[in-house]
Amino acid sequence: MESQIHVRLCESADTSRVRNFLSRASFFHRHLDWREPLDWVNKRSFYLALNEIDELQGAFCSSPEIKNFFWIRLFACSNKNNLFKTWHALFDSFLDANNLTKNSPLLFTLAYYPWMMQLLELEGGKLIDRIVQLESSALLKTDSQNYFSTKSIHKMKRADLEDVFEIDRSRFPPIWQQSFKTLSLSFKQVNYSTVFRNKNRIIGFQMSTISTNRAHLARIAVDQDFSRMGIGTALIQDLLTHCHQLNIRKISVNTQETNKNSITLYKKMGFKDIGNSYPIYQLDG
Repeated sequence: MESQIHVRLCESADTSRVRNFLSRASFFHRHLDWREPLDWVNKRSFYLALNEIDELQGAFCSSPEIKNFFWIRLFACSNKNNLFKTWHALFDSFLDANNLTKNSPLLFTLAYYPWMMQLLELEGGKLIDRIVQLESSALLKTDSQNYFSTKSIHKMKRADLEDVFEIDRSRFPPIWQQSFKTLSLSFKQVNYSTVFRNKNRIIGFQMSTISTNRAHLARIAVDQDFSRMGIGTALIQDLLTHCHQLNIRKISVNTQETNKNSITLYKKMGFKDIGNSYPIYQLDG
């Protein structure tokens, strides 16, 4: 007899149980996020799937980054036999609970694994872009001439976040915009963040993480009024120099396959496409 699955919201009392489940789940998709999976517990966007004897079979979380733009934050399933059934039970419950229809907010997700791609395609997901990864293996000098002095680059401070947020919001399309809360979370977690000032006005920024022997350029943007003046180049060169001083020679960055301007800039700075890419799907409610 086929087991029955029921779905309910995840509550604070489930935290330990969910932590153990995620650590051993056979299938686990996690969004590229500044939040840990358990940070979503009790946020009314985290759903659990359980069988008739209350054993945890799956978990699902989706929430908007900005209004009307939802991302799937996580999906996990206990085993292959229950994968499709668990996905549909959780996904349908999420849609129903949020009254999502084809005219409702947009829902997006990355896909790292073939099984996740298969789920999304069976759900009618539309492939809209790809995330590509580039990497710099050494400190490379650039011969570009910057309009401004590199003395204009300063360490980012908390007081800078509102100005940084305005640049960020104006330079990214809605699908890639982030909330002020997310920006604040990233500021707490990055290791090297800088702003570019012109006459006391912030006109560009970058935020990067640094581990023992690697760095990752997580976010960079320049005010539209100052684009194509070499500010992005100066911010990246400063990051490369900083990493070189720390004896870090591997620096990575992700961007969209369709973002040709960013890819051109990164390649000019010595980054090379390392061949890894991950599809981005859009799902209708």
